Amino acid sequence: MMQRFSDELLASLKGKRCLVTGAAGMVGRHVVELLSEIGADVTPTDMRSVVGSTMLVADLRYFDLCERMTEGMDCVFHVAGLKGSAKDTSEHASRYFVPMLQMDTNILEACHLNKVPQVVFTSSIGAYAVGATALMEFDAFNGQPMDIPGWAKRMGDLQISLYCKEYGYNWAVVRLAHIYGPWDKFTEDAMFIPSLLARLKRGDKQIELLGTGTSERDFLYAEDTAEGIIRALIKGTKGDVVNLGSGKGFSIRKVAGIVNSFIPFHYRFNGLGQSYSHRVLDIHRAKKRLGWKPRISLEDGLRRTWEWLKAQEGGG
Repeated sequence: MMQRFSDELLASLKGKRCLVTGAAGMVGRHVVELLSEIGADVTPTDMRSVVGSTMLVADLRYFDLCERMTEGMDCVFHVAGLKGSAKDTSEHASRYFVPMLQMDTNILEACHLNKVPQVVFTSSIGAYAVGATALMEFDAFNGQPMDIPGWAKRMGDLQISLYCKEYGYNWAVVRLAHIYGPWDKFTEDAMFIPSLLARLKRGDKQIELLGTGTSERDFLYAEDTAEGIIRALIKGTKGDVVNLGSGKGFSIRKVAGIVNSFIPFHYRFNGLGQSYSHRVLDIHRAKKRLGWKPRISLEDGLRRTWEWLKAQEGGG
């Protein structure tokens, strides 16, 4: 994987002290993996431990702890967040919104007080306006966010932007598409891809899917996401939002068909509960500013994710 990074990028992070929050999650694990290959001095932290790892278990809702962790760091990758299905985040909104605000505010303020030179904050496609279809960065703070986690993420985006304007930091904000891949949350109440794969891993052969399958989403493989995040931290965005996605829209029906092309099962859409929507990130700024674009196709990424999940004891 190291050949993906230029010599300049490799040299800039080799030996640097890097804190990665949310390191037990899907994106965080990929960030830690790539940083380790580069030769960075990585401190992974999460609210939960991982068997066999050197994970620092820490609750980012406590400011004093955040301040201690960020002291002396050269780089902070703030990847931590709470992820859930649309149904769960709607029914239990405060369980997502409040902790996310606490974690983001604490870790970013701690980075400011400790004058951490390089910081990247991972935001979400949900921070864009509800009903928006052309998701472009100049429109980042207009309209009402798509969901409750999107509200929390937009507050983090704004916090970074204000720090950069007032103190001249070159900190980065990246808004992520719908990320999938190894180490995702593979449960039936998760997002569409991990939920579908979890049911298939369980052995389901007849699957009913919600809605019509016509809505289009922007899907990005976690490994590509990690590379984009690292590039954003190195180059900085001066508090501007930069999108990381495929830049392409795939219908839910199309995704199900791709999975069905290498896993035999029967499925149907029940036509209930969802209306058509189109959410695709414009990634021209990422290409121009970060020199980044996704390398792994949706077909290849889904196959890789399935092969990884099959190899996990107990289903991931």
